Formats: sequence, structure tokens, C-alpha cells
Amino acid sequence: MFQIVGFRFLICNLLIAGMIGTVMLIQRCAHTSISGRTRYFMWKLMLGVLFIPFIPVPAKWIKAGLPARMAQVLQALLTGLFSGSDNSSDTAAAGVSGSTAPFTAGIGAGIKEMRKRIENIAGYRPSTRRQKMKNGVLILMTAAVLLSGIPALPVFAGTDDVQAGQDIFSDDNVRYIDLSEEMYGYEGTFVLYDEASDEWIVYNEENAMTRISPLSTWKIYDALLGLECGVIAPDDSARQWNGEPWPFDTWERDQDLDSAMEDSVNWYFQSLDREAGRAKISTFLAQIGYGNETVGAGITDYWLDSSLKVSPAEQVVQLKKLFRNEYGFRQENVDAVKNAICLSSAPEGKFYGKTGTARADGEDVNGWFIGAVENARGDSYSYFAVNIQANTGASGSRAAEIAGDVLAYLGVCQRPVTPSTVSVT
Repeated sequence: MFQIVGFRFLICNLLIAGMIGTVMLIQRCAHTSISGRTRYFMWKLMLGVLFIPFIPVPAKWIKAGLPARMAQVLQALLTGLFSGSDNSSDTAAAGVSGSTAPFTAGIGAGIKEMRKRIENIAGYRPSTRRQKMKNGVLILMTAAVLLSGIPALPVFAGTDDVQAGQDIFSDDNVRYIDLSEEMYGYEGTFVLYDEASDEWIVYNEENAMTRISPLSTWKIYDALLGLECGVIAPDDSARQWNGEPWPFDTWERDQDLDSAMEDSVNWYFQSLDREAGRAKISTFLAQIGYGNETVGAGITDYWLDSSLKVSPAEQVVQLKKLFRNEYGFRQENVDAVKNAICLSSAPEGKFYGKTGTARADGEDVNGWFIGAVENARGDSYSYFAVNIQANTGASGSRAAEIAGDVLAYLGVCQRPVTPSTVSVT
């Protein structure tokens, strides 16, 4: 079963390199990032390629020496392509001046190694039982590494998503602070904009401007979409549960906008998307200028699968547009959304917020908490966004705790947010 593993590993490497190269070429030519769904499919395809060495080879092929002949053909092609001996390649590399010399030398060394590998394949001898076991373990370990990376794909940003929205704030009105201790070891960022002082406060600028999936924080604007499209109304937003089982008891009941927002009920907002339709969702995204304005293959999970992406800094900008109704939408609809995300109301002001959580293999790996703090006079807001990422424990409720600590530390909010005041997703 593990015969000619070396040759087939060479084929695997060539196939995987070709797939990666194709993805990079598409991104460069199309000037866009590959969707999260497509990247997920590519990872599964590459994982499948890794199992090629397990495919049995007909005995007659081995007897005919087909693998050795193919290896010899590859060797001949490489020799013709990079004409010259190993020494000539090294000599040519050494003769190049400036910064290109190390690069050329690297190519020469790579060709030497590749030719050596192919020669070994051409001189194939049947593997011993111990060698076969080693090869099997190596393949399984490689597969495990790839599998461990797949769940995190939906929440990670592509290269085109980094530094999105660099013009949001300038050095004239931004203050950078160190909140590494307040992040409790999470990879994260904090962004705040205070209307009264026209000041931005930022921790981890790179992450603050990197687009990732909004997760359940998108439900704020999904609700506004449903209201503006007439799918629901401020006084008529009830939806019946169809009896389908869900992971939370609070989801297995009839919902209205307030209860669905409080418990972050996925099926409620997905039903709004289905009724609104792709065209209206796309138009709405462009109208409010939300993140990369992208709807993926499915109109019910685009805000979960990394088709739609937004940066923490852009989240804060959108909150300001929402609360000040810079969109020009019907005010009763905007007020209905604001009421749905209001977590507390006191003489010193109101506190608004929405969580978002991504789970992988039963672990919370990405947590959002975005919102606004109204001052006691009710004439000014401080808008904020927190995002944290880790292999475990990075939930929306944990992000809310961190937000409460930071807001209290900055003097924006007197009472920290606790997990009991926010939803779990």
C-alpha cells in the first residue's frame, strides 16, 4: 500500500504547489481575496491530495518500471531547463553582484536537492515494513496539521484585508495606548471614538484596521435591513420557531426583534436574509458602505463564513453612522435597532452593545463586542469595538468583560460589563 511513497510524495508536492500558485494568481489578477468558503474547499482538496500515497499501485506498473521511467523523464527535463552541472549553477550564483546573489544561490541549491531526490526515486527499492510504518505516520501527522488549521479559516483575514480603512483616523486626533495587560493574553484590539472630544483611542493599530468576519455583530445591521425592506416592522417583528433543534434553549421558541437580538438567535436573522434576498442585501451593504460589501455563495451565512468582512475601526464608524442616522433611513427603524441592543439604562446614560463569537471544534476562537456609551445629557456618544482571538476562551462575552474593564479604566463607563449582561454568541 505504501509502495513508491517517495515518488508519490513528489507528485503531491507538485499538485499542492500548483493549487497554491493558482489561488495567488487569481487574487493578483482579480484584485480580490478568495472567499472563506473557497479557501475552506481548497484546504480540503489539498488534504485529499496528501492521501495519494495511500492509493494502491497495480503490480504490473511496478514491474514495468513506470515510476522509475517517469522520474528519469523529470530528471531530464530539469537538466535541460537549468542546463549545466551543479558546480556551474553554484558558480553562476556566486558571480552575481548585489542582493540577487543569495536568491540565485538558493535556486542552485534547490535544483541540486531536487535532482538528488529524483535520482533516489529512479533507484527505487521496495520499502521495508518499518519504512512503510514511518511513511504512514508522517502522512497522518501532516494531515493532522492541516486539519487543525481548517476551523480557524473563517475568522482569519486574507492579505487583501490587512490595513483596510487606513484613512479612518489620522495622527491629529488619535491616541495610541498599551492595553496588553487588559487583554489578558489574547491577541486583540480596542478602538474607541469619542464624539465630545473628537478623539480616537486605539490599541493594536494593525488589528484595528484588519478586516475579519463580523459574526453576530452583523445582526445589528441585519435587523436594520429587515426593517428597511419591510420584512419586519418596529411593532410587528415576531417570527415563529419551526421546531428545528438548536444548541441553545433560548433559540427554541418564537422570537421578536428584541428577544432575537438579546439571545443572538441565528435562525431569526437568517430568515430575514432569505426574505430580503441577495439583491437587496448587496444593495444595502453598498448603501451603508459596510466592510468589503461582499455576500458569499449563501445568503444566510455570509456574515459567518468570512465572505463579509469588516475591521474593528470600520465597526466604530458604522456605529456612529447608525446612532446619528447618517444613512438617512426611517428614524423609527433606527430607534428600534438601538432599543434592541440597549443593555442598560441609568441616570448617567445608556449602554449599548452586541457580541459575536466564532467556535471551532467546541472552542471559542474569536470574540467581538461592539457598542456605544451615551453620556448623562444624552447628547453625545462614545463608540467602541473590541476583538479578541485565541485557540480557546475567546468569546463575545469575554470580549465584553474586557471592554467593560477598558471603558472603566478610561473613565468612559463607571460600571464594567459582565457576561450576564450580554448574549453568548
